[in-house]
Order: sequence, then structure tokens, then C-alpha cells
Amino acid sequence: MNLSGLTGSPTKYCFHLYSRSPALPCKRTSVFQAQGKRKELCCLQRRNNFGGSTQRYVTKRISLVKCFGDARDDSSVIFPRINVKDPYKRLGISKEASEDEIQSARNFLVQKYAGHKPSVDAIESAHDKIIMQQFYERKNPKINVKKKMREVSQSRVVQAVTNRFRTPATNFIIKTAVAFVVLAALTVLFPTEEGPTIQGWNFYCVMASGNFLDGICSPTYTQRPKEFRGDNVVASLFKPSPATILDKSDWIKGQTLRQVPVSAVRFNSAAPSALTVRADYADELVKTAKTIATPGRGILAMDESNATCGKRLASIGLENTEANRQAYRTLLVSAPGLGNYISGAILFEETLYQSTVDGKKIVDVLKEQGIVPGIKTDKGLVPLAGSNDESWCQGLDGLASRSAAYYQQGARFAKWRTVVSIPNGPTALAVKEAAWGLARYAAISQDNGLVPIVEPEILLDGEHGIDRTFEVAQKVWAEVFFYLAENNVLFEGILLKPSMVTPGADCKERATPQEVAEYTLSLLKRRIPPAFLSGGQSEVEATLNLNAMNQSPNPWHVSFSYARALQNTCLTTWGGRPENVKAAQDALLLRASANSLAQLGKYTGEGESEEAKKGMFVKGYVY
Repeated sequence: MNLSGLTGSPTKYCFHLYSRSPALPCKRTSVFQAQGKRKELCCLQRRNNFGGSTQRYVTKRISLVKCFGDARDDSSVIFPRINVKDPYKRLGISKEASEDEIQSARNFLVQKYAGHKPSVDAIESAHDKIIMQQFYERKNPKINVKKKMREVSQSRVVQAVTNRFRTPATNFIIKTAVAFVVLAALTVLFPTEEGPTIQGWNFYCVMASGNFLDGICSPTYTQRPKEFRGDNVVASLFKPSPATILDKSDWIKGQTLRQVPVSAVRFNSAAPSALTVRADYADELVKTAKTIATPGRGILAMDESNATCGKRLASIGLENTEANRQAYRTLLVSAPGLGNYISGAILFEETLYQSTVDGKKIVDVLKEQGIVPGIKTDKGLVPLAGSNDESWCQGLDGLASRSAAYYQQGARFAKWRTVVSIPNGPTALAVKEAAWGLARYAAISQDNGLVPIVEPEILLDGEHGIDRTFEVAQKVWAEVFFYLAENNVLFEGILLKPSMVTPGADCKERATPQEVAEYTLSLLKRRIPPAFLSGGQSEVEATLNLNAMNQSPNPWHVSFSYARALQNTCLTTWGGRPENVKAAQDALLLRASANSLAQLGKYTGEGESEEAKKGMFVKGYVY
């Protein structure tokens, strides 16, 4: 007989023969119908003749147990756990089993022992008990005392109180206990109101109260003495517990998140968060952001990479050489009066260290015009593994050292461009990757004195309508602001540079400037001065949309950060000829002046050339 698990070769007639004498045990005997013999029974009494174990009993009675099945059927057995009291053990499942697992076990066993009513009843009984027990537990859940105690001990209030005090030394605890015992003994021996015992209790209570007040008012000497200086217990209750900054650059490489040493974490009790930018940069960041967001002025984006700049030079018949790039950039930054309309200029790394054709540093030329130099710090877009043919922005590795060098060179704000593609999803992975990268870049930039321009660009590629753009933009912005807060970014020291909410470039239904303004302004939920990018719109279209937004009531300063929408007419007018420099600069100033008026809500669009009305959308555009 095979008795392993739930299956076995059944005995046909199992006789338990017991001795009538209490002193004599008897073996269990299994009797089978002999194969090929009529009504003959063979008796197997020795262990080596059958698979079951020999059992010994001491009793005075004889019992007969008939197993399920007739003598011709070899497929059925009695449920071996029929007498097990625990319903979970009876069904052979754990107490953590799901409802599906419980039901599967019940169905399997019922089917296996379907012909033996006591077995089926035992299985159904165990199943019903488990179901009713789970129903009762859901209706009357048990309180996990350990979990509740852990939650209380880790709560902000308890942590704020316990962090105020140091654990006393062992000898101090012993001395205190001895003092209590002595005072208790004196109380019993001298129970008078004017005796030495009452005076001792008074002295001890005063001393204990003094120690308690000293623990509240004085900082501990073992845990960050500067953090609580001048604070009180109530104020510290509302501070988030200190946390370390995690760098996602390691995660991007497939490694675990690296924790910054405690010595590198910055604490500032005056700020709303325990982790903020360094105090020596905080005021400068806010001042720089306000300067860039000056009413009537915007940002000139001239941060095209050398490859992209080469494409624009090729459009006017020029080769992509450093001399030609230098000549074109000199034309832009040296335009007389440019500072009246432009407050900041985003530069490429080559441009930051480059000089004009006259040998003067481009950074110095910008400063003379009252324009704040900025720098593009990302390293471009690369395919995002595991996504729907989407991209992520690289450049977090070494960003801190690069930002420090850019600050020394004269840059005071930074730009990081990441994109979200609507035709490809966007997938949750791509949105989260874009938001996290922007947040880490912003925190690192502020730590090195650069005001970060946060640019989650929704690409114009696709046939989607303005409602779909609005839906995706809401999701992207929510993720961006969430991770900005998670990384303790100083909101007063950043600029947001989103795309305008417009239909896809291939959408047949075009939106009016009023519709673009309505959709875009509804997204601005925080008081942060955003600078909008043109994103491939025509020069006039970008200006009209900006003008409509500033004509609508809103609590934000809505500015612009344009590249092609400011440079396109200027580039074609120049054509690479020195004699056209003045005319090209006039064209640049005309576009800058128009956008300055649009920022103030005073732009009319009259007198614009046909060249300025041409769209500049390029599918899959990259910098």
C-alpha cells in the first residue's frame, strides 16, 4: 500500500484484529481479494509484504472497518486527515492562504474523495470554518499591538520628545533608584509632615523638574546641537524628520540607491524643511530668479548644441565650424539694447567659455547688457530601456562638479531639458523618469548656486487634440512638483519652463490663442514664475499665445524663453554676410520687443512679416 500524500492504493477489506487479552498485542491485518481467485482472501501479515506500517493495539474488542470502494475499484481511499481538528491543516493549506488557494484545495479534495461521504463532510466542514473565520476577522479585525506600538514610537510627536533627551548613564539610573528607595523607607519610618522626609521629597521633585525643563530648553550634546538652537519642542513637532538625499544616478546604472553620508546632509532649522540649499546661496538664488522674471523681459535660449547649430547654419549655406558659430553667437549677444527685452540667456558649454570675434568674453558682454548668463547642463536624450520607444535625459553623473565650474565661469542659472512624447504613451516609467531627473538636477544646481529652469517639455509630435495635451501635462506636472518637494528644492529659487498646452502638430483642429491661454493657465497651481518655451510654434503664434495668457487674470508672472521664435528671422536675414549683421540684429530686437509687449499683455500682432508667421515645427526635434 502506498500511503504518501493524499493518494494511495486502497485496501478493500481492512480488518483490525485485536487480542482479547490485555497483555497480548496484535498486528493490524489487511485482507485483499486475491487476483484470479474466486472469493478467496489472502492475508498479508508481514511488513515486507505491504507498503503500510505495522500498528499494534491493546484492546478487548474486535472492530471492522470497510474502506470506500468495491473490491474491483483501486482508485479511492479514505481522507487521511479526516480527524484533524485544525481546518487549515485538514485542507493542507497555510493560514496565509488566499481565498483562491482555499477554494482550489477544497475542490481538489472533494473531487478526490467524492464517493466517501464522511471524507467529503470533513472537507466541507473545514472549508466552511475557514470561510466563516475569515469573514469574522474582516468584520471584527484584530488589533496588532506590536504594529500599533511601533507606529506610536516612530510618530513625529514621540520622536520629537524623545530626541530631546539623552539616555542617562547606568550609574545615574541606579543612584536615582536608590534615592527613591531611601525616601520611601524614610516616609514609612518618619511619616510626619514637618520631618526630614517631606523636605527630601520636595528637594528631589524640584531637582527632577529642573532636569526636565533643562532637557526641553537646552539642546542635546550628542545630536546636532545647531539644529535645535533657539527652537522649542512645539516648533520641532511640525518639522519633517531629517532624511538623506538619494542620488538616482546610481539607480540609472542598475545599482542600488546610494545614501549620502550624514556629514554631507544639510540642516537648517529656519527653513520649512530640514533639508534645504546652502544658506550662502539661498538669497542669491531668489534674487537671480527675480531678476530673470523681470516684467517686460524674457529669456533668449541660445543653447543649441554644436550639431544643432550646424543644422541652422546649413539652412543658410554655412559650414558648421567654430568660427561660424562664434560669428553667429557674437551677432546675437552684441545686439545693442538687447538687455531691454532679454533678462537671461541660456548658453551651450562651448559658448560659456567662448569669446566674441573681438576677443571679449561672451559672458562679460551679456553682463554689460544686464543679461544673466545661464548654462545647459544636461547631456542630451537617450533611449529609455523598458519603455515604448521613449527617451530619458542623461547628465546626472558629475553634475555637481560641472555646476560648480559653471558658477565660477559666471553662469547663474541652469537648464535641463527632458521630453515626454504623447504618441508613444506616455508610459508611467517615462513620466516618472523625467520628473525624477528634473528634481535631482534642480536640487544639485541649487546646491552649487545655479537657479534651475525646470523644463518638462511635452512634444508637439502627433495628431492628438488640445484636451489630450492638457491631460498629459497635468500628469507630468504633478509628478514633477511631487519629486521637487521630495528633493527639498527651494521653490522660490527655481523657474518652470513648460510647453504651452497646444494640439499636436498634425492635428486638424487648431486652437486659438485664447484657448491655449485658458488651458495653460489652468495648469498653474503654484506661485512659481514660469518661462514658456515656444516648442516649434511660429514666431507670431508663440507671441500671440503669450500675449493672451498675460491678458487673462492670473497670479503668476508669465514670461518667455524662446530660441527659434526669436532667432529664425534673425538667422535668415544675416545669411552669413557681415554686411547684414545690423539688419539681422534689428530683426532680433523686433522679435524680442514683440515678446516683451506680449509679456505685458500689450501685443497686437500688426505689421508682422510672412516669414515670422511660418511654423517651425520639426518632428522629433532635438537640441
